[in-house]
Amino acid sequence: MHMHMILIFVFVFVQKHDNNSDSTYYPILLQTEQMKRIGNELDSVHFSLKKASQLVKEIGRQVATDKCIMGLLALIVFGVIAIIIVKIVNPHNKNIPDIPGMAPPAQNFQTNRRLLSAKAFRSL
Repeated sequence: MHMHMILIFVFVFVQKHDNNSDSTYYPILLQTEQMKRIGNELDSVHFSLKKASQLVKEIGRQVATDKCIMGLLALIVFGVIAIIIVKIVNPHNKNIPDIPGMAPPAQNFQTNRRLLSAKAFRSL
């Protein structure tokens, strides 16, 4: 009889814990799936942040390049303006060569015409 009571107790104990295990298994399974989804979402966010960081670096390089080009163009423009101002203030300054297309007008128009005259060719 004593053995029979022990078996009944073991059976009831196992049955009770089996029911408890079912009630804890499914929530744990759901939480595991939820953790997997969260992990996938974190991977996706990490990838998006990495791509965004690369885009920011690329845009930064393009802006830096554009600023360098604009700086060089500004230097060229300021240099040309400075040369024009110096030539206007002192047109006989021989240290600065004439800017092509902006040479001062000829001082003696008749001398230039004489070079094309027949007299000039006879002396040759």
